[in-house]
Amino acid sequence: MDMNVLSPDQMNTLRSFEYKPIQAVHDPKLNRANDDLKPVLKKLKIENDEVQKDVSALQIMVDTLFLKPKKSDPEYKEEIKWDIYFYKKYTYQIHLLWVVIGTCVLLNIYSFLPEVFFPALAGVTIGVAFIYMTFRLWDLMLRDDTNFDEYTFYAHSGSLYRPADNVEIDVSNCVIREDNYIHL
Repeated sequence: MDMNVLSPDQMNTLRSFEYKPIQAVHDPKLNRANDDLKPVLKKLKIENDEVQKDVSALQIMVDTLFLKPKKSDPEYKEEIKWDIYFYKKYTYQIHLLWVVIGTCVLLNIYSFLPEVFFPALAGVTIGVAFIYMTFRLWDLMLRDDTNFDEYTFYAHSGSLYRPADNVEIDVSNCVIREDNYIHL
């Protein structure tokens, strides 16, 4: 048997305490003070809730102002880079979905035409859509995983190699266009 566990016999020998219930206090002065205090506390509760809302809003503003990463922070630059990458990729994918939807809509419209025209128009539309979608999917597959505007032909041919990310490129004799874009 475990040393830290008490047996029922040992439990019975423990002294049990009997607590006396606390009697309610009936004091007329205390009752009058409580009655006077209740409306004041109700009014203060409403004001306290308003102040709490204002403090919460102020705390959120202070947090966003002081805890927001600066544009020069590497994390902020990395976040912008990935936001741009995924925006371009998702826009490209949405375009592909619009092509599929457009093809389906055209086929539905063709179904209202006479049966003589439907097979020819449907075949041409499906053929063009298939060729276009194959081209766009192939293009999407060849896109780089870190910069959406670049292609990864070197990964398939092995003839071109990307320089390491930490290599500095000499831009002293390049023409640099100034614009309103965020430069990373």
